[in-house]
Amino acid sequence: MDRGADIKLLSKHRGAIMGVAIIMILLCHSTLVFDGVSGIVYDSARRFLQIGVDIFLFVSGLGCCFSLNKNSKLFGFYFKRGIKILVPYCLVLAIWALVQPLIHIETGIVGFVYKYSLATFFLRGELSSWYVAAILVLYMAAPFNYMVLKRSKKLFCVMTGASLLVAVGLALILGNLGDGEIVRVAKVIVDVFVVRVPVFCVGMLLGDELYNGKERSVSYKVVALIFALFIALFALNDIVFPGEKWVFGQWFINRFLYQFGAVCIALLLGGFFERIARRRIYSFFVGAGAVTFELYLIHEKVLMFTDEYIAKLFSTELAGSIASNACAIAIAVVAALLIHKLAQKLTSKIQSMIKRKQ
Repeated sequence: MDRGADIKLLSKHRGAIMGVAIIMILLCHSTLVFDGVSGIVYDSARRFLQIGVDIFLFVSGLGCCFSLNKNSKLFGFYFKRGIKILVPYCLVLAIWALVQPLIHIETGIVGFVYKYSLATFFLRGELSSWYVAAILVLYMAAPFNYMVLKRSKKLFCVMTGASLLVAVGLALILGNLGDGEIVRVAKVIVDVFVVRVPVFCVGMLLGDELYNGKERSVSYKVVALIFALFIALFALNDIVFPGEKWVFGQWFINRFLYQFGAVCIALLLGGFFERIARRRIYSFFVGAGAVTFELYLIHEKVLMFTDEYIAKLFSTELAGSIASNACAIAIAVVAALLIHKLAQKLTSKIQSMIKRKQ
């Protein structure tokens, strides 16, 4: 009997699901060197694993709705979400800026500020910290989404569907406007961010259902069917017929599809973790989920260093890339744990200062 995927498990195992997502992202950012068919398979697998970003956005939407249900005051919501993002982000950047004179990887102060300034994603299409900039915008919009959701779920669903159509429409329009700088930046924003907004909204929708105790489940047969269709379409777009399709880029289509796959993966993971919740491996995923944001911020930066200095110590590119990536993950995990603890202490102090002033 197909009891279905219980949406309650999304909240119950949220940390472990985020742990899987960050592992996907770490592997997506990996820089292993393979040749021939192995290289083709590896590159396609990396592109597939970027779906971890969409899982993050889905779970973040769910978390935002929980927070707003508990306390819908704007200042409290914005403060809590903002400090959760900006404190570790500023800590990582401060440490990275201090390290730069020693390792000489970045390109000076101006280049450093340009690369990691959040505004440059929207102004110039700089992708180094695009997720941080994007999630802050989604957090800013979350109270409005919540208000619409509470007034009319049908309207919210229409709005979510419309946002997906807007992304497709913008991609269609921009694809016919040439290659000017403004068009290029707009394409980057649409391809990387706008097309992913609906999955955040779906997370909010399910978050509201969960918070209000609604008994909801989705047939595993339906989930499996949608996921199989997603895999087939992804394979067609990414492997069988790579490249642009009319005015739609390969990455845009992939990210359009990721949203459907991300929800399916999250539902399947909820059921999987319910079955293994008492095993040690479950604690590993929960632990990874606790430092997802810090790992995201640190890993690529450390990998720049290990690729520059460690990979070159080995006689073959493959051996060097394996050693570099292994070291990068190990260093990133240790650094993420330390940054996480430091960020918690700083956050606690800031919150105490705000309470005193109030």
